[in-house]
Amino acid sequence: MLGLARELTAEQRLEKNVVNCIKEPRYAALAAIISIGTKTVDDDLPTACTDGVNELYGRTWIETHSDPEIRFGIIHESKHKMYKHSRLLQPLWKLDAQCANMAADFVINLEIIDENPDGFCVMPEGCLLDEAHRGKDTTTVFWELYEQKQGEGEGDGDGEGQPSQSDGEGDGGMPQPWDDHDWKEGKFSSKEIRDADREIDRAIRQGSMTASKMGGKSALRNAGALLRPQINWREVLRQFIQNQFKGNDYSTYARPNRRYIGAGIYMPSGVSDQMGVLVNANDTSGSIGDSQISVIKTEVVELTKAIQPEELHVIYWDHDIQRHEVYQPEELDDLEHKTKPEGGGGTSPEVVPPYMKEKNINAQCAVVVTDGVIFGDWGDWDCPVLWVIIDNEGACPPHGEILHVRSSDLRGAF
Repeated sequence: MLGLARELTAEQRLEKNVVNCIKEPRYAALAAIISIGTKTVDDDLPTACTDGVNELYGRTWIETHSDPEIRFGIIHESKHKMYKHSRLLQPLWKLDAQCANMAADFVINLEIIDENPDGFCVMPEGCLLDEAHRGKDTTTVFWELYEQKQGEGEGDGDGEGQPSQSDGEGDGGMPQPWDDHDWKEGKFSSKEIRDADREIDRAIRQGSMTASKMGGKSALRNAGALLRPQINWREVLRQFIQNQFKGNDYSTYARPNRRYIGAGIYMPSGVSDQMGVLVNANDTSGSIGDSQISVIKTEVVELTKAIQPEELHVIYWDHDIQRHEVYQPEELDDLEHKTKPEGGGGTSPEVVPPYMKEKNINAQCAVVVTDGVIFGDWGDWDCPVLWVIIDNEGACPPHGEILHVRSSDLRGAF
């Protein structure tokens, strides 16, 4: 059997095992995901890699491993795509790439092991596996690894860059992921990311229906949750604001802000310099509830307490600017009692940027909360914008970063 395998090229062996995975009943629900993107044999890659759409497999790795091990690699990369790790893990990846990569692999590998008691897929040597992480999600595993790394004195956890590829232990004695993760921002445009997400969602629906018709156990054990994936929305909000810092010194995460530890979010206990002006622009049109705005506003306030912006501008808008409040750092503690939302008309976010110009508000960034049901356009913004869009996954501003949030998640926030 091995002799026949050696007669095939690496490309042929990869193709053969991809087909075997697609045809395997236990992976009927994953078949459409497996089919997404290109699969290329690379002469220099040690093992395998995915950017969330396409996959690369090392030539030498394919040539020196058995078919069950190759199938394990194919399923492994397909699960990275299915869970949208390349996008949804970005906030954690920026904080510490090594821990984010490891967390994703620990969770995926346990799943594949459980799905293959008969050896259809066999885990290659060097993969991460730890029974201590069984039943946990990737975010939970990340924070456990991150705390362990901080406890070992591994610096501030700056995650820009890739961990080295190794079958053994890497920096600080921590084990390394089996595969590379090509998750850097900027590789795909916003439109390409949205198109990829839609394609993956279609593949999940198709796979779930196919598995159901076949009457077998589905590899997509919770397809509904996969179609609504969310990294903790507070973490995305925190990461966006943190990314706007220029020259500020995050000297240590060893003493995190206690306000956020319970939510699984690490903010530094102190920041040496202030950031610039932060704008929190809230949609107070008739279609959005005060309770939804209140939760987001509370989070922005708590973040600004840790970050200490030069000024916080809270703007309430509907079809026009209805109220504008300005707070200095020392006033943030009383904001929740002082602020008074006003509005109730239509939804026109384009009124905010010209108002900011008129009032000479030179914002370092803006967090805009809305339900995305607009009656004009999204506006022409001169600063980085995070759109927090509630209960409207179809809303897609043409610029800025987008965070879709469900009101059910907001109601359960406190």
